[in-house]
Amino acid sequence: MTKQYVSSCPLTKTAWNEAAARKNCSAVKQSCTSPDNFVYHCLANSYQNKLIEVCGVRTPITFPVCAEYNEGGNLVQENHFTDCSGYNPPCPNRYPSTDAFKCR
Repeated sequence: MTKQYVSSCPLTKTAWNEAAARKNCSAVKQSCTSPDNFVYHCLANSYQNKLIEVCGVRTPITFPVCAEYNEGGNLVQENHFTDCSGYNPPCPNRYPSTDAFKCR
């Protein structure tokens, strides 16, 4: 299990890359996807009340929903109960879950 609660997520590509290097998801033994698709994420949980750093499968997200980490299912997914249309900068129409830091 790679889940760790954090007080904030990286807000820049540089900070994201540094956090991803520390998490070292490529070293995690897993059989759900190819190693290059099992990557660092920092996302809110389903209730939007905790931030979680986790290694997970890169997942396509379709605007205006947000990416989330579902703790019950242990997966990165779309949160259809959260509207991200007010983010500045806004999220693109479709983006990989690993790019969630770009829109807040």
